[in-house]
Amino acid sequence: MRKGVTGATALGRLIQDQLNPASDDKAEHWSGATVFRVGDRVMPIRNNYDKGVFNGETGTVTAVVREERTVEIRTDDGESVS
Repeated sequence: MRKGVTGATALGRLIQDQLNPASDDKAEHWSGATVFRVGDRVMPIRNNYDKGVFNGETGTVTAVVREERTVEIRTDDGESVS
């Protein structure tokens, strides 16, 4: 379901390129073959109890901190997570 041309990963990348394309003034963070850009909508697929992030919550990438190799996310309920 995730691999291949019609898998979730490829389809997600196509949607990202249409809705939030790369630009010189937009910071990016690469994690393996996945790129996160400021303005991307995200949803975790695993719980992280230490950060208070749970599977299925949604949010938006608000900042990319290149020095720390992290992204900051504001969840839809208004909390900030790094």
